[in-house]
Amino acid sequence: MITQPGQEITWGELHVGSRSAFAAAGFHEVSRPTKRRVLMRIDLTVDAEDDWHSVYVDGRPRLGIQLAPGHVPPQWPDGMPQRIHRPC
Repeated sequence: MITQPGQEITWGELHVGSRSAFAAAGFHEVSRPTKRRVLMRIDLTVDAEDDWHSVYVDGRPRLGIQLAPGHVPPQWPDGMPQRIHRPC
C-alpha cells in the first residue's frame, strides 16, 4: 500500500485485550464510541531517503526499512528465511 504524507490508514478493529498495553507502547485514546470500545492511535514520523526509510515514535527510531533490489521473498516453510533487525 502506498500512501501520501498525512493520509490516515485504517487497519480495522482489533480485539486484543488490555488498553494499558497499547498505552504503554505509545498509543493514546482518540475517542470512546461505546463503553467497551476505544479508538487509539500512535503518532509517528518517517524520515525517507532514496534507499532507507526510518520510522520514529516519540522521536526515537523504531523501524528501519532498506531498499533491496533483487530481493527474493522467502519460500515457506522451506527456502531462505526472512530476517528482521531491531535497534538496541
